[in-house]
Order: sequence, then structure tokens, then C-alpha cells
Amino acid sequence: MKHYNIMAIAVALIALTACGTTKKVADGNNTPGTTIAAGNTAAAPASSKDAQKAITSTFQNWTTMQTGGTFHMGGSKMFSSSVNVRMERDKLICISLRPVLGIEVGKLIFTGDSVYVIDKVHRQYIAENVSMFTNGLPATVSTLQDIFLGRAFILGEGTYDKSHIAMANVTTKDGKYNMTPLKQPKGFAYEFTFDQDSHILALTVVPEGAQSTTYSVNYSDVKSTAAGNVAHSFTIAGTIKGKDMSIQLDYNNITWNKDIKADVSLPTNYKQVDARSLFSALGTD
Repeated sequence: MKHYNIMAIAVALIALTACGTTKKVADGNNTPGTTIAAGNTAAAPASSKDAQKAITSTFQNWTTMQTGGTFHMGGSKMFSSSVNVRMERDKLICISLRPVLGIEVGKLIFTGDSVYVIDKVHRQYIAENVSMFTNGLPATVSTLQDIFLGRAFILGEGTYDKSHIAMANVTTKDGKYNMTPLKQPKGFAYEFTFDQDSHILALTVVPEGAQSTTYSVNYSDVKSTAAGNVAHSFTIAGTIKGKDMSIQLDYNNITWNKDIKADVSLPTNYKQVDARSLFSALGTD
């Protein structure tokens, strides 16, 4: 049986998803569009109020989520695996990798401000602060949950909802809606793109001083669920340590608001590994 470097694969997933090392791609969304005023619906076009309500109403409350799915990583070396994903809102993300016959070979855990990777094949684990992977972006487990589910957010405030309308501008361009938070983190600007049905298309992060590039998470297969609209597929292309990488995560049969079981304990007889050493080993053994 081929032994995959589960820890390196998990590090690639974290780094790309956290938007800190994603690849610069041509940006077709930075050209100004028609502004839909934040919180000032009286002065805005007739459609602006409907647009803002439509976007914010697509994200409903939830407590837990669990699903099966598939994970694909591309680049110089390929990896595909079935996954089991469990989340507890604002507290936990647990992704179990099961590449052969449903047998768990490793798992990735986000809880609080920490991230853990457990490699059962090599009996090793990583324990790091999530800020190591975010390159200054103030992401939390709640932010990462929104990224994994395709939900717009306001950093520091949570998922975008009706209480946040005054915290963002909405613009229209080419039949799409761009939602841009007014308060941006130092060194970055970020925004979300939706189609006319309020289905999320992308999260883009623009480094300070960039003129024509963005960091993008692209979403598809948006479905209405008990938690509102959720993207059942997302892709990111990026470069880590000079290596082109891409990831795609697809969900199926999501179950909401049920009791979940997720073993997040760290093994006592495994070797702890420094995550930094794995950035040069993104592939398979």
C-alpha cells in the first residue's frame, strides 16, 4: 500500500485555505461597479435593498454539521481521498482523510486558535497556532468554517447577516454582486462575489499594494440547506515554496444540527513534528 505524506497534505490544505500562500491570478473583479450603499437604502437604487436582503438571508443559523465527501490535491504529485467532515459552530472543524476502503489514515483538527494534524501512518502529529498559516490574516475557527462552507463574513464579527449591512458595500458588475466589508485588515483587502441568485462565487483577498492580482477561493454547487445556502464544492490554486498546488473539496449528504462524535485527543505515543519542516515535502513519500 502506498504511504501518503498525510501531514504535508494537511499542511497544504491549511495553508491554501487560510489565503496566506495562494497563487496570484488575474483579477477581473477590481474594476469599479455601481455602488449599492451600505445601510443607506433610501438613497440607493431600487434593487439595492433587495440585493442586500437576498444576500444576508441566505445564511441561516446552525450548530453542528457532518458530511462525507472527496478531497483532491493537484500539483507535481496528486492525491485524492474520501473525507469525513464534522463541525461544531465557532468551536471545531475535524476533517478525517480516508483514501483506501474508508480507513482513516489521518485527520486535521481546528479548535479555538489551534490546529492539529494527526498522521496515523507515520505515528506523528503537528500542534500549531492557526496564525502560523494565515500570513497576517486574522482568521479564527469561525472564519475557516465560513470559508469551508462558502459563507460571507465580516472579520471579527462573524457570518454576514442583516445586522452587518452597515458594515459593507455591495456593488454590481456584469450581473454579479460584490460585497466588500468597509473595515479591512492591515495589509489585505477582501470581498465576496455572488451571482444574481445570491449564490456565492468567490472570496478574493488582495494584498496591500497589488494592482491586478488577487488570491481567490472559488465556489460552486451551491445548494439550499437547513443552514441556508452552502457551497458543496470549493477550489483554490496556489504556490507554496515555489510549488504549484491546488485543492478541491466536495461535500455530499450534509447533516445539520445533530449530535456529532469527533475524537480530538492527541495521541500520547506519537512524535511531534514541526510544521515548518513540511512545507518542502508537499507530496507523497
